[in-house]
Amino acid sequence: MPDIEKKRKTPEKVYAVFAIVILLLMMFPLYGLGNSAQPIIMGLPFSLLWVVFWIGVEFAGLIAFFRYEYGR
Repeated sequence: MPDIEKKRKTPEKVYAVFAIVILLLMMFPLYGLGNSAQPIIMGLPFSLLWVVFWIGVEFAGLIAFFRYEYGR
């Protein structure tokens, strides 16, 4: 039985990887993908919208992982 427990991915490990990926998307050099002032979307430069979007994705992921672990 302990071998099966070791091979199972726990939600904590999956969320940690998810959070690290989001963090890396907001740091150099991956931030360069969204680092531009143009286009202006909803009154925000694209670089600011890039950061706000990934923070929103991480928030949605946190809610999903929470509901998976503690929800029905």
